[in-house]
Amino acid sequence: MPEPALHGAIVHELWVAARYANEVSSRALRAAGVDPDEYGFLSIVGTLQPVTRTALAGATGLRRTTLRDAVRPLIERGHVVESPHPHDRRATLLTLTPAGQEVFDRG
Repeated sequence: MPEPALHGAIVHELWVAARYANEVSSRALRAAGVDPDEYGFLSIVGTLQPVTRTALAGATGLRRTTLRDAVRPLIERGHVVESPHPHDRRATLLTLTPAGQEVFDRG
């Protein structure tokens, strides 16, 4: 039971709700054979694809260096592929592979 001073505090209630939502969604993703920690980025790529790293950083609110570390395992597992941008030599596009699309759909 939460402390009486915390019960009803909006920040506390949001924290409790976020923990509950995370637990419920993680349980459902694990049951579907999906890694909950990686699904967030996979789902954003799947929704926005093809997407540049800059657009992905804007959608997640993460810095590009942090994003690089989050996307690397998806590329290494063969769930995301990076290809040259057709109109911007400095940019690349991230898209789901067929295996990544399967995980995205299961999630």
